[in-house]
Amino acid sequence: MAENCIIHHETNLLYSPIMVVCLVAGFSFLVIFLLTIGIMISNQELRTIPNILYLNMMFSDMMFELVIAPYRLYVNYCGTLNVVNCYLAISFSRASAIISMASFVLISLERFLKIKFYSSYNKIVNHKRVVIAILWVWIIAYNQAFIIDHKWPAMYIRPENNLAIRCSQLHFIWTISIIIDLVFFKAAPVALIAALNLKLYFLVKSHFKRMKDRFKSLRNVEEKDIKDKKRIKVEYEILFMGLAIIFLYIGMMGPQFVVNVLSLMVGFSVPVWIGELFLSLRLSYPFAESLVFFFFNKKLFQAFTKALKSCCSQSKTPAKRDSFS
Repeated sequence: MAENCIIHHETNLLYSPIMVVCLVAGFSFLVIFLLTIGIMISNQELRTIPNILYLNMMFSDMMFELVIAPYRLYVNYCGTLNVVNCYLAISFSRASAIISMASFVLISLERFLKIKFYSSYNKIVNHKRVVIAILWVWIIAYNQAFIIDHKWPAMYIRPENNLAIRCSQLHFIWTISIIIDLVFFKAAPVALIAALNLKLYFLVKSHFKRMKDRFKSLRNVEEKDIKDKKRIKVEYEILFMGLAIIFLYIGMMGPQFVVNVLSLMVGFSVPVWIGELFLSLRLSYPFAESLVFFFFNKKLFQAFTKALKSCCSQSKTPAKRDSFS
């Protein structure tokens, strides 16, 4: 399989603008991620369950940026890469995709439980259960990416068989692996996310209609009604944030996924620059996702801008000189 991991480009000039954009987006995302960690550690109010889940998804996306962006940059400018590094890049990419998708499912589920079971939410969801769920996601992802995907072919393909038998066995295993990946790690999570957010939409819509009818029948608005109105506003913000990230995910990560599936299933090929463009969208997705997250999370955004301004002001403040009178 070594020849599959050796890539030769006739020219590398076409890829440099794309990779520069990816590196700038990746570096910006890394700065945002590190500042977010510092803000959440220093501010206990921001260590909420939704923020922890989003931070977990951001960490998996950052892992993809730190591994795949240097890998693609090296391949584009050097043209070759050894098999070990190629397998590591593929495994990290696969684990990151599984963790990101599973984190998205957990976020949608947490959002649904928060609105559906508003009064008993704290009894159902707590920090301990969320941490356990995150650990299970990471264990399953790395077990799938580093153990099953690489050890499974070696269990069935024997070197003593002739080349035709080995090729047919490898093709069968790859086909089954692709089907499992599409069903359990792509189609099923996307369907679950869509179902949860669709149910969430109807819940928020029914709450809004109920509150609107109640306000029409009341002459004096009580304090409880004001709280209900604020709750509906928060529910709409939660809904719109989820929908925005879903459309962003489909728009920026969908093209590369479709091209990869078509190339594996039917031998579909696209020009190299289009493949690199789709990859640049995939690499820029974490940065765009973090912008959407900060746009809807006002408290975290205010803390982030405050920390960023303090860092910039400290860097611009000149050192004080000792005065001798």
